[in-house]
Amino acid sequence: MTKEKEFEFAREMQSKMDYYFIGLIFTLLGLSIQSSKFTSFYWQNVCEITAWISLSISGVIGLSRLEWMPVLYRQFGELYGDKEIKSKLSESVALGARLIDPDTMKQHTDEKIKSEIQGYEKLIKNRETEIERINKESLLKYNFQKYLFLFALIVLMLSRFLTKIN
Repeated sequence: MTKEKEFEFAREMQSKMDYYFIGLIFTLLGLSIQSSKFTSFYWQNVCEITAWISLSISGVIGLSRLEWMPVLYRQFGELYGDKEIKSKLSESVALGARLIDPDTMKQHTDEKIKSEIQGYEKLIKNRETEIERINKESLLKYNFQKYLFLFALIVLMLSRFLTKIN
C-alpha cells in the first residue's frame, strides 16, 4: 500500500469514527431526554439536566471539529502541491534548465527562479504552521469532547440510579 493510499484509508476511518461518535452522542441525548423521569429528589434532577447539557456541548464540539476537517485536508493538499512545485523549480535550477514565462515568452533569470523558490519555502512554512495550529485545536476539542461525553454518561447513570432508590 502506498503512503497516499494509507493516508486516504486512515482519513476515511477517522472520518467514519467521528461521525459515529457524534451520532452516538446525539442519540444518547435524545434517548435520555425521552426516557427521563423527574422525582422530588433535587440532586437527581440536577444530575439529569447536567447530563443533557454535557451531551449537548460534547456534540456541538464534535460538530465544530468536523467543520474544520475539510480545511485541514485542503491545507495538506495545497502543501503537497507547493512542495512539488518547489522541488521541480529546485531541480530545474540544479540541472541548469531555463524556464520560460508562458505569458511573456521570456526566459526567467536565475535570480527570479531562486526568488520563486524562496517564496514557496515561505508558503510551505506558513502552511505547516497553519496545519499544526488546526491539529492542536482539533486534538484539544477531541479530548474535551471525549471527556465531557464520559462525564455525561457517569452523571446520567447516577441520575438513573438516584431515580431507582427514591
